[in-house]
Amino acid sequence: MSVLPRTTEPVSLQDYIASLDKSTLPRILQICSGVYFQGSVYELSGSEVCLSTGDLVKVISTELLKVSCEDVDTKETFDLPLSYKGSFELLPECLPYSTVEELVTMVPAGTGEDRSFCFVSHVDVCYDGLVVRSGEPLTFISVVERRGRRAAHCIMDGEQEQVSLHIPLSCHGEFYECLEEQSYSLSQLLASPQLCSRRVRLCNPQGQSRGTLLLHPVYEIQAIMHLRKNLVKIPSTLEVDLIDVTEQCRDVTFISPLSLSEILSQPHDAFPTLSEILEGPESQPLFKCEWLPALRKGNHLLIHGALHSKMVLASTVAGKKPKRYFLILQSYGGRFRRRPREFHTVYDLSVAASKNAGMKVTVSKYCESLDEDIPALSIGDQLEVLDQSQVDGSCLGKEPGLVCNRVSDECDDDDDEDCEQISLPMYLEGNFLEKISDHTKYSIRDICEKFSLPLDVKVVVRDPSLENDLLGTFSTLRLEEITLEPTVLASVPAAPEDCFHLPAKWINMSVSFTKDPLPWEKNKAPVLKQQSLIEVTDNFYYDFRKLTVSDTAPPPRPPKRRTSSSTVPEKTKGLAKVLPLPSVGTIPPRLAKLTITENPPRLCPSPTLQSFPDKPPELAPRRPKGKGKEASRRNVYTKTPKASKDKKEIKAAASDDDSDHDYELIDDSIKSSHEAILFY
Repeated sequence: MSVLPRTTEPVSLQDYIASLDKSTLPRILQICSGVYFQGSVYELSGSEVCLSTGDLVKVISTELLKVSCEDVDTKETFDLPLSYKGSFELLPECLPYSTVEELVTMVPAGTGEDRSFCFVSHVDVCYDGLVVRSGEPLTFISVVERRGRRAAHCIMDGEQEQVSLHIPLSCHGEFYECLEEQSYSLSQLLASPQLCSRRVRLCNPQGQSRGTLLLHPVYEIQAIMHLRKNLVKIPSTLEVDLIDVTEQCRDVTFISPLSLSEILSQPHDAFPTLSEILEGPESQPLFKCEWLPALRKGNHLLIHGALHSKMVLASTVAGKKPKRYFLILQSYGGRFRRRPREFHTVYDLSVAASKNAGMKVTVSKYCESLDEDIPALSIGDQLEVLDQSQVDGSCLGKEPGLVCNRVSDECDDDDDEDCEQISLPMYLEGNFLEKISDHTKYSIRDICEKFSLPLDVKVVVRDPSLENDLLGTFSTLRLEEITLEPTVLASVPAAPEDCFHLPAKWINMSVSFTKDPLPWEKNKAPVLKQQSLIEVTDNFYYDFRKLTVSDTAPPPRPPKRRTSSSTVPEKTKGLAKVLPLPSVGTIPPRLAKLTITENPPRLCPSPTLQSFPDKPPELAPRRPKGKGKEASRRNVYTKTPKASKDKKEIKAAASDDDSDHDYELIDDSIKSSHEAILFY
């Protein structure tokens, strides 16, 4: 019979697992104390484990990994593989035993039914009138009942034959173990926790320790902990102390958290069920819904099942108000009518026309002809995009373009003779408004089956199941893309029939199933009303677009503008910039080589000689210096320069001689400037 470890006092994890009987699993352990690093977080076998004082651990199974051997004398350690073929011999304990019962219960015996071992007494043992002399070797066989009391059945070697003795377990003496000649394999020692705890020695050591060894088997413990999703793997060498509380904690339930993605993999029979929210969504939600405040930690949630819901991502058209985004489910009961789309480039028109054959648009902005091969488009022109089979080869240009039938605004649409095939380059910008003659009211299912998205629509009939249908308040909605999202159908216990969809990929939260009863009577489940519209935030839209990147090639670049073929005049000294001029034949030869600098002379009316007097105007007399309060203070920080009288006379004479020559230069420069301006 195996001896279970004591639970009244803490024991180390290594000792507990070494003496544990696997047939008694599972066992519930409580952590008492231990060594913790970095906030009690361990990285063990790829699993992050937090072992704090008071935690409960439910041991499910153990797996032997290796055997660590410790030399008692040198304290050195080395590992032995489980396939080790060597043998060991048991070493006797040095401590004496005072009674036979203590010797039998405390000394580990052999494996299985072979429990024999040899011992001696250092004093004479007297019982039932018999005396066993000191130093006589005795071999223990088993414990038997004799005359109403328990006794140790032993064999003593006599002079001629073996003598059988029955020594009472209460018999006192000074007993010691004897060295055994029997050897044990590693598997035999590991099979018995009592033998594994004995001191041993290698029988034939080859390059290994010859001293006394202690064997420490290393196990990998698989356990369950509170709020852990998977099994926790813990090595038995972890330095923690614990006690066994299996009997006291049989009714304890270990909570296993489940994410929304893990709920999708649960069997269908697990629903409906009540659950408790362990962790709510992140602080920046991706949804704008009424049920979002109910997803808080500690609240209860009624889960009805897991679905894969088909949704349509819709957005409002940009305008004065910010754009809003929605997920429209197939259960939406409103009706839509198509709206004309507007395209700003020929490339956008080409992408839309590739999905809708025979598209017709109206030009709503004048497009100037940029080249001889590119026709100009007037406001009101009707364009019909043609297939490759309808294209006339004569209208194809050098560069790839979109071939259309053009009908001017003045012509009749039904007159085929007035149609002209033109090729528009992909980079051409303009405004093209789609022509629609379809006034049918479609459901969201019909649109997904009959049309390719994107598509502009308007809600003409609101969903009667919604108290406030937000889609009906917008003049235009753009249905952008169809997506299939895994969702969890849930509701709050206060209103179990009003269900909403929780997209599993976009909401990060965890719940745990409870055993609480459902909020309705048995076999009287309510009729469920599923949500048909989910409003999402900008962050959801941008993250969604990152996951659905299109493989469509980007629009082509417009060609570079062609420069003039005329020769550019050479740069002259002092000119910062030279502008290209037209050909010489179109302007007078005298002005053909005119250039304009970045700082042209300031234009002013041509002065006349009469407007310049011979002498400069007289200066007003300076204000006399006053001596009272009204006199201004003199600037003492600067010194006014004073010119000599001789220098002033020389400067005035030089200015009088050059005045006539300066007036002629100014008049010539102003005239040339006027001619250049009139030419340009």
